[in-house]
Amino acid sequence: MSFNKLLMTIFISCLLAACASTSGSGSDQAEAVVASDSVAESEDAEITSLAAKDEKICKTEAITGSRFKRKLCATAEEWARMSEESSRMINDSNIRGMQGNPDGG
Repeated sequence: MSFNKLLMTIFISCLLAACASTSGSGSDQAEAVVASDSVAESEDAEITSLAAKDEKICKTEAITGSRFKRKLCATAEEWARMSEESSRMINDSNIRGMQGNPDGG
């Protein structure tokens, strides 16, 4: 019986240690988002300046919740358009968040 209690104690300790090690502060995450945005913008500027109009540029993208990556290919113009659209959607979302919920919910 004492061996089972020992195993259970070790198991619970490992779980608690894993939970404690994965927590991060919000400011660190915000800094990471800002840094990734600036890197993405510089990558987009390089892509548009170096690539020909019809040449495909492939990037690998991490899939959330998976160890696998996805390969995305598009022209420089398409990458620039996707970047502008995502920036616009984020800005619109931030503006709506600052204004409050117009539906009253």
